[in-house]
Amino acid sequence: RFSKAGLSLDRLRSFLEMAEAGGIAKAAPGDAVRQSQISRQIRELEEFFGTELTLRRGKGLVLTPAGSRLADLIRGQLQGLDDFRREQEGSPKVFVLGAGASLLEWLVTPKLALIAGALGDAQLRTESHRSRALVEAVREGRIDLAVVRRDAIPDPSKKNCHPLLKLSFH
Repeated sequence: RFSKAGLSLDRLRSFLEMAEAGGIAKAAPGDAVRQSQISRQIRELEEFFGTELTLRRGKGLVLTPAGSRLADLIRGQLQGLDDFRREQEGSPKVFVLGAGASLLEWLVTPKLALIAGALGDAQLRTESHRSRALVEAVREGRIDLAVVRRDAIPDPSKKNCHPLLKLSFH
């Protein structure tokens, strides 16, 4: 596949920037040259893979199912390359844990040292978001682990979640 023109890390990175920003103009605000470059790179990737990756919706773009799949693949591969770089530098792996602000404060923060030890003394970063945003961030690979409400998970019957505790409010 690599002998065929149209695939490069720069094109893949640009596609992912556009996908995560939600459009070309949002990926390169105020930079018409960069917007044109991203548009061209998307066309080249579509030619390379032989499928539409985006569809026009009004003035914006939305990802096709193939575009969403490619964005997920790129995200995973770029994360893998970054992990490899960190390993070679001797840097610890970084995990991102997400939860609502209250859960981070009450449940996660007091256990950070224990969690880091269980993960091989990894560095931990926390992010506070609402449950549905956390589920999406985990799906997209922007967050490694999240504490969310069960009803925020599209299909909790899959082995993609584990109950931690039961909370009630009084």
